[in-house]
Amino acid sequence: MCFNAHLPIVYADLFERRRVRALAAIVQENTSDAAPTEESPTASKKVTAKPHSPAAATSSAQQEADKRTTLFATAAANAKRDLAAAPDNYDYTSIDELLAANVSANVDDVADEGLGDVLLTGATGFLGIHVLRDYLDRHEGRVWCLVRKGGFQNPERRLANLLMYYFEKPYTELFGERILCVDADISDPDDVAALDRIPFRTLVNCAACVKHFAAGDELDRANVQGVQQLVDLCARKRRRLVHISTISTAGESLNGSPDPAHRLSEAELFYGQQLH
Repeated sequence: MCFNAHLPIVYADLFERRRVRALAAIVQENTSDAAPTEESPTASKKVTAKPHSPAAATSSAQQEADKRTTLFATAAANAKRDLAAAPDNYDYTSIDELLAANVSANVDDVADEGLGDVLLTGATGFLGIHVLRDYLDRHEGRVWCLVRKGGFQNPERRLANLLMYYFEKPYTELFGERILCVDADISDPDDVAALDRIPFRTLVNCAACVKHFAAGDELDRANVQGVQQLVDLCARKRRRLVHISTISTAGESLNGSPDPAHRLSEAELFYGQQLH
């Protein structure tokens, strides 16, 4: 509310300065600061972004990354086909083989390939907005954020409002240059298909329905169908997908099976846990 009214007061100030006079002093101290216009965060002064041209030649590291992308895309396609045919008797062998190298002994062999320009889902959530802030502060690329405008004038206004809420910094000068908002929903096939035109290199998926219980198919649309559409998008465009999951993938132990003491690792996906 304060951000929309151009007042330099953030949530934390309400605890640090509990009197109206103390809050008013913040406004007086910052009267010389420029405020963003009502129409859109993009109306403030913009910074000049560095060019984002692709590399002239494909390095051996990029070739290796492309190879892994192909392997994962093939595995994903096979998994989708086999699960649809016989979900209760799915053979996880091919997935286990891909994940077998995800152990601490191989950490030193992991190459830093860079993120490049990013497509970020779930940017308005607690995790997603921290991923956004970290990317803006530590990287130089552009980031397309999937943001539904909700009750705001536009997606940009909603995202700037949340950045101000969490970090006391709305990053106004970066909208339109490095921060580009897309009003889209990952559970909508048409919205996801339209993302083909975005020249991202890495897709970071922080979007999810985190409710433990939900009516209808809400959980399935966001956490299953939506994720599958993002996997298909990256496979189609041969782009890297960074998917954020939850501890819910650990499932439950029923009558001692699997062993409640079992420690889930990144080298395995399914070990008999109850997921229903």
